[in-house]
Amino acid sequence: MTKKKMNGELEHAERKSRAKYECPEKLDFFITLANRYPPESELPDINEFFERARKKLSEEELASLSQNQEWKLAVKELMDSLGESAGWLVIGILMIAFTSVGRLPKSNAIDDILLPDVVTAFVGVYVNIKRDRDNFIKLAKILDDIRKGKREKSSLERFEVIAVPYISESNRLEIESNTHYLEAIKGIDADRLRICEICSRVFWAKRKESETCSTKCFNNLRVRRYRNLTPEEKAKRKAQREANKLQKIKIKKLKEKKNGTL
Repeated sequence: MTKKKMNGELEHAERKSRAKYECPEKLDFFITLANRYPPESELPDINEFFERARKKLSEEELASLSQNQEWKLAVKELMDSLGESAGWLVIGILMIAFTSVGRLPKSNAIDDILLPDVVTAFVGVYVNIKRDRDNFIKLAKILDDIRKGKREKSSLERFEVIAVPYISESNRLEIESNTHYLEAIKGIDADRLRICEICSRVFWAKRKESETCSTKCFNNLRVRRYRNLTPEEKAKRKAQREANKLQKIKIKKLKEKKNGTL
């Protein structure tokens, strides 16, 4: 390979690494799901809401409580608890639940919304979303650590995925997974799913050199790194900035001289 061709390929690789790669649409949904609720916090376990509901009842009420009533009270607790911090999630789950049962509520009254089949669907959707979100964030952290050299790629082998084999009508062996984010992450560039250095949000790195999720976090990272520099390193940076300014002035004068404007 000639030196010119090698330099050309290196330049192409550099341009490619700096190019903006948009986040796949399916993956963007799970990134949003991870970040809309504080990413450092897990969604509460569904059993917590059942326990809260039971604590509000007397022994007599508990004795006569049916399963449908118990589930309804638990879902009410969930809606009240997450209403302010994750109201968008509650509304989204309700929409999925009503879609799954094939009808819409008669009114906005809570008793018309939380019908037995809707409640059952709601609980199932919430459990799946919580599991997918927790595992997606866990996977993003592992990939980020692998990129930084803190873990080996083999650490992914210990990442558990729920999958069930089954035989189709055509007698083909298929795999069904209730882990919905798998389809979203399949085939993505593993280096681009990252954790922000400042706010710990999951983000998609459109550029290879990105270490933060936003301009605000990027500026905070720059300030943090500058403060951590030694006096000698700060002096060296200042000298480099001055040298860069002089170089720009020199180049500008050369261009003006060449164009006959000096």
